[in-house]
Amino acid sequence: MAMKDKTTTKQNRFDSTKASLFIIFAVIFIVAPMIYFVFVPDIRKLKFSVMTKERTEITLSQTRAEAQLQEANLAETRATNLQILNRLRAKFSTDLFHKEISKFFSNAEIKKLNEKPIKHKTLPNVEYDNYSIEAELKEPNNFYDFADFLKNYGNIIELSLPFQINADSAHLLKWDFIIRVYYAKEEQGAE
Repeated sequence: MAMKDKTTTKQNRFDSTKASLFIIFAVIFIVAPMIYFVFVPDIRKLKFSVMTKERTEITLSQTRAEAQLQEANLAETRATNLQILNRLRAKFSTDLFHKEISKFFSNAEIKKLNEKPIKHKTLPNVEYDNYSIEAELKEPNNFYDFADFLKNYGNIIELSLPFQINADSAHLLKWDFIIRVYYAKEEQGAE
């Protein structure tokens, strides 16, 4: 009987090992497809959403940088436009202008050429007046300095072509040219 007990014990162990292996393989074959079909798609979705989030954050940071650059450009443009508007709104004084151009010319004469303001062709709220300037100049470089001076003058002034230059004496040039002084059209009723 001792032999029979050993065999029965071995067979019971073998049966219990078989049952354990069967349960393990059953669990593996049942759990593995569940893992594959349930968790793997979720992991892929998670990876995809993480990649999408990273791309979105990169795009957002690029967009913010572009927006800051555009805001800086807008602020600069507003400042420039405000300066131009202030120059258009400024009243032109021939006496003050004559005083300023005497730094560049001698014996300067300024004459207004038109009685009524001339409307600008493309800007409906802008008008201009033409002024003739006759002056003497010793050095042509002073004229270039005068042209640079006009860029920063309190009004918007354009030098009109052509210029007439005559040699009056050995060292003096007589200049005759026209300038346009632009200003904002005054609205009627606004007094």
